[in-house]
Amino acid sequence: DKVRRQEHKALRKEGDETFTVYRAEIDYKSPAVYGEILTVLTDLEETKGSRLIFSYKVTSDSDERVNALGITKMACVGENGKPRRIPDEIIQVIGNR
Repeated sequence: DKVRRQEHKALRKEGDETFTVYRAEIDYKSPAVYGEILTVLTDLEETKGSRLIFSYKVTSDSDERVNALGITKMACVGENGKPRRIPDEIIQVIGNR
């Protein structure tokens, strides 16, 4: 959505760091069919050092059944591609969503 895009742009303006996904997991629970409306709920589970962990829950809008659960683990990296501590300004933006 528009708010998330603005947050992402604000993060990029803060400094030279970016985030890279180093692990992604997904557990499929029930099928979704083409045209079905789904909701993806995202939670920030952990911030530590250079690491962020997000969890995801995909549900069907029609009956609220869980279609999938997942996580992504991301690392904050500098221009050189090496991990770096997540700046406090970014933690504040992510934490205040």
